[in-house]
Amino acid sequence: MIKTLIGLGLILLLNGCQTVFKPWLLSELAPGMNADQVKEKLGDPVSIESREAATVFVYSYTEPLKLQTEFPNWEKQPLPHSSLQPDISIEQHHYELIFIDNALINYKERH
Repeated sequence: MIKTLIGLGLILLLNGCQTVFKPWLLSELAPGMNADQVKEKLGDPVSIESREAATVFVYSYTEPLKLQTEFPNWEKQPLPHSSLQPDISIEQHHYELIFIDNALINYKERH
């Protein structure tokens, strides 16, 4: 149980240390924006990659953990298979923003 709590604490600590990228802000981007304009809206990318004539900014988003109180019927839910080993799934999403000649041409979710 202590290992689980330490692990959760580390996840929350590391999650709080990074710039929070909000994928819903992608809708505010427009083709032709330069890298500085994109960084102003989204913050710094997690990484920058070069592909042939393109520069690709990679952003990551980790869905926040839901607390038990966020579930309206949590008292009615059956107990998990082990109260010492809770099932936790953390979903991460990665987005690529593609620039050519410092102009945004497209973005997509990386699968």
